This record gives sequence, C-alpha cells and structure tokens, in this order.
Amino acid sequence: MKMRLFPFLITTALAFLLTGACQSTVFVDDTSDSDEQQCAPQGTSPLVCENFESPVLPSSTQIRNGDVRFAQDIVLDGRSSLLCETDSVESFAFVSRSFTPITQGTIFFRVHIFIPQSTITGTTKVLNLTSYQSVDLEAVQSIDVNFSIARRVEIYQHGNQERYQSISNMVPENRWFCLSGSYTISEAAAETSISIDDSLAVSTIASAEAVVIGGVSEFRFGIGWTEQGQDTAVFYMDNVLVDTVPVDCATPDSN
Repeated sequence: MKMRLFPFLITTALAFLLTGACQSTVFVDDTSDSDEQQCAPQGTSPLVCENFESPVLPSSTQIRNGDVRFAQDIVLDGRSSLLCETDSVESFAFVSRSFTPITQGTIFFRVHIFIPQSTITGTTKVLNLTSYQSVDLEAVQSIDVNFSIARRVEIYQHGNQERYQSISNMVPENRWFCLSGSYTISEAAAETSISIDDSLAVSTIASAEAVVIGGVSEFRFGIGWTEQGQDTAVFYMDNVLVDTVPVDCATPDSN
C-alpha cells in the first residue's frame, strides 16, 4: 500500500490480487462520475460505498470550524480522496450516509485513512454508528470510534458513557491504513469490534442500555468531534464500505 501523488486512471473493471489471506476481488471502473460500487466487489449491494471519484462532494456533509473537500495530493487509489480537517477543539467535519435501519444482525464496515505525522494530540471521533431518527447521539445510544492520545483506538458507548481503549501505538501515522470493524445488534445486547490492518485493536459487548435505539441507520465518517487537546485535526479517507456481509481491507494493487 503506497501513498500516491499522481492521478491513477482505470478504464475497465480490473481483478486485483490482494495480500495476506484476502482473495482476488473484482472492482468496477474507478474513474466513473458515480461512486456506485466503486469500492465494493461486483454483484454486491452495500449500504454505503464511497470512493470519492464523483465530481461533487457527498451530500450530508456537516462542518463546524473545519472543511471537507476532495484532495489529489495524498490518494490511496483513483484520482482523489476525501480530506477532512478542523482548526479548533470541539469541532467537526464529517460525511453521513443513511440507509434502512438494521435492528438485528451484524453491520460490517471499512475505511482507509491517512493521518499526517505527529498530528494526533488529543481525541478525535473518526466513525459513528447511529440512527437518523434523532440528532441526539446520547438519546439514541450511538457508538463512536475514536483515535486518542498515544495513538489508541477507542470505542465510546453513548448509552452508558463507557470508553474502551486499545493499547498504545495502534494507529499508524503518515501512511494509509485500514480501519475495519463490525457491530452486532439485537434488542437486548450489542457487540463492537475494531481492527487496524486486520489486527484486532479493541472490542466490547453491551447490554440493552448501550444498544443503538431503533437500529443503526446512519454511518458517519471523517472528523466527528475533537476534544482533550486535539486543537487541529487532518484526516484523508478513501474506499469507505458498509455492508451486512463481511468486508475486508481489499485495495487495488498500487504497483
């Protein structure tokens, strides 16, 4: 996986050989004007699929003391990535995607992220699983995924306000990495699992008081909130995928 500083054009659907235990996966044209199926295997119907090759920013972009825009200087694959940045504490710059509520079963997700060196100075929310039925994250008992000082991965449960952290130095800097995970939900219990480059970072189970009320129907990614010394934040993102079947860290071969 490499940082790429130039556009990369793909004119036909390609088969990419994945590393490790991943299998060969066919992706569709990465240069079309629509993000439909650009980051998912052919024949699948993901809940969310964003590769940031469309000429317009995704809808439902929310900003406070920051910016969300396309970037061409640091790109995983294709022509552009999504750049989210904020310039003060208690700020946000993120994109949200809604879908039919999932009340039973497991939601799987994957986001590729690039964080410039030495920019993790506090706590930043990077992902949020919630319900579009309410803007109050506490009321619907949302689940946050944060990066905190000492480059820890953190799960925060709004329902019972509990935090679970990984060991230090789990979050890479100055290179692309894969943040993936799953959220299993029922009426009585939930389980969240987060991995970095396919290595488990942190997981937790929760009883009913920390289950997303009404099911998960919204996925937010970017800079969801900055606190505890994170005065500025810069995240590049690419290949965002959410589905009800397992997803992996598959990326096009950059050689």
